[in-house]
Amino acid sequence: MLKKLVITFMLGIMVFTGANLFAAGNASNGEKLAKGCKCHKGELEGWSEEKLTQTLTDFKTGKLINKFMNKKAASLSDQDIADLATWFASQK
Repeated sequence: MLKKLVITFMLGIMVFTGANLFAAGNASNGEKLAKGCKCHKGELEGWSEEKLTQTLTDFKTGKLINKFMNKKAASLSDQDIADLATWFASQK
């Protein structure tokens, strides 16, 4: 019974906090994906992984509204977002 309760609680935490919490970014893949971010050349370098992950996720879910960015972010997987965030954060 206790084991079931702990598992249910942990699954609830995972759903509530989102999958990005557990995604480890791959900077090499992020660099490849960043080639499609020409509009922001030089603006995103050095952003924290957390800030960029949250911003892209907010565009993806529609919490932030920008016609182009909502469409672009919707095409990104959670792993793509983690990869981009890792790469841009490493470009300080």
